Amino acid sequence: MFRFVVSEADAASADIADACTPRAGLASPAPATVGYWRADLETGHVFWSRCHFDLYDMLYTSGPVNLTEAYSRVHPDDLGLMLELIEHAASQKTGFHTVLRLIRPRGAIHVRSTARYRLAVTGREELVGLCEEIPHQLRLVGMAAEDPAPASLGPRGAA
Repeated sequence: MFRFVVSEADAASADIADACTPRAGLASPAPATVGYWRADLETGHVFWSRCHFDLYDMLYTSGPVNLTEAYSRVHPDDLGLMLELIEHAASQKTGFHTVLRLIRPRGAIHVRSTARYRLAVTGREELVGLCEEIPHQLRLVGMAAEDPAPASLGPRGAA
């Protein structure tokens, strides 16, 4: 079980929901970047939105993604898991949700990546998903099984 912890400075602000990640070179904070992706399971081609390229600090292309370059941006300790999750989602016709570290020239970031299997309108099998930067104000903290659930999340197992 995991929970998000907000820094003390953010907790003191009146509107935590609007917390965002400052970007280098900008005078004011910008919202976290969200990119979308699609993988055609028949061809193996992967396509990203412009924002997804921004997350990986790669030049945009409207064609298939250069996966060699993309994989070089994933932290080496996270790459194997990411590839296993993609393979599992494709072969079992399911999805996944994970947190990855990206190593970029502008600096490292954490991203939340999700995917799900679907049949496209054309009948082709594909994975679709999103990749979202985790703002630096949030810290993912593991909770031991014996720790009580945070009051704001309600009892464990509640929907």
